[in-house]
Amino acid sequence: MISAWLAVPRPVEPSLIPLPQVDRRELKYIELGDAERVRKVRDRGLPYAVRAVGELVRRHGRLLSQGDFRAADARREDLQQAAANARAELGEGPLADLRALQASYFVSAVNEWQRTTRTSAELSELAPKFADKCARMGWTDPAGKLRLSEIELRTLFLVRWTELIGRTADSALRPRLDQFRLYYSLLLRFPGGEQAQDQDLARLRYAAAVAQLDGSYPEGVARGVLLYRLGQPHAAFEAFSSYLRQHPDGPWTHRVRNHALAAYALLEREADELPLDAE
Repeated sequence: MISAWLAVPRPVEPSLIPLPQVDRRELKYIELGDAERVRKVRDRGLPYAVRAVGELVRRHGRLLSQGDFRAADARREDLQQAAANARAELGEGPLADLRALQASYFVSAVNEWQRTTRTSAELSELAPKFADKCARMGWTDPAGKLRLSEIELRTLFLVRWTELIGRTADSALRPRLDQFRLYYSLLLRFPGGEQAQDQDLARLRYAAAVAQLDGSYPEGVARGVLLYRLGQPHAAFEAFSSYLRQHPDGPWTHRVRNHALAAYALLEREADELPLDAE
């Protein structure tokens, strides 16, 4: 017997995948802070230990662009050790300054690539094979025009850069929650992959990842929608039911009830289509 909350007017097939709610004002505040870091670096420069980290970032990217993955792995170990040394000597602030500076170079290199269709040495060093990744992920349209905003570009770079140097646990370097929200929102919109099934499987991973960081993200809704689209109505119904038990009232409740009805109706249709000797 279906519980009372399923007594809603009509089933609605799941389609909308919830995206993380990003505080754009917080992102603007972060952007202003990074712009100030760039101005400071251009006026005063960076300590030698931090410049060494920046050079290793570029060498690592150059090797990846050349396809020398073994040497790139070794260089990444050197890079992470150099970053640890710089952090121990100088704290996290100068590394954050370097990241902001290289992010500004990256955005400029992307803009140049969009103007000229040519990949500069700078873009190859800071974001190896970026044009290929854009095409693979769907970040460019069929004409090669970038679909991402500048703030999305900066956030992509910031997350990758921080992971690259191995400092995601540092409080001053770890991306802020709203940056992670924007990052995963982008990946949920453009998950990469040629087949719809592969894209939705990737979205399941991204939804789980953002939920680990953001307790407000309705992962149960996203999971139910994606499982339904992947042809798993029983698992989708369970995901929707679990969400409703935990959130009997809220902005998604009415929609999820309708989605649960759609999943249940599909289960009933599948049961009716079973041959009589299926048992």
